[in-house]
Amino acid sequence: MPDADLTKLGITQNMNLSMTLLPLGQDLEPRALSPHVVDRIGAQGQVLKQRVDAVEATMLVTQNLDPVTLEKLTKLVVYLNESGMKLMLKVDEINGDDTIKVARKALVGQMNTQLDRLEKLKSRLSQSAPTVG
Repeated sequence: MPDADLTKLGITQNMNLSMTLLPLGQDLEPRALSPHVVDRIGAQGQVLKQRVDAVEATMLVTQNLDPVTLEKLTKLVVYLNESGMKLMLKVDEINGDDTIKVARKALVGQMNTQLDRLEKLKSRLSQSAPTVG
């Protein structure tokens, strides 16, 4: 078990972890939360953050990734990165008064944080990949 305190995430030693990637298009738009686009994109950003947290937690508790798991995690990280970029494009389309601009700026910061985390995960996964030769 790594030195990281994973109890904050509810992860304990000898716990089995699994991840399921929903088929494309199965993500639900959180329209029930608020009719405003800033709130909806913010909620989608929170879902993205939770998914990135899950990938990081999986990598923390798994010392040596087998090639199949490594490939699946890599594909998941690429998918999450693409999802984050799509959210960023939605954020770029938001226009409004000063209050909306402040909210938009906060969303850009949140999205950039998740995209940076995903880039670091991609780098770590590529370093974990077995070298051929």
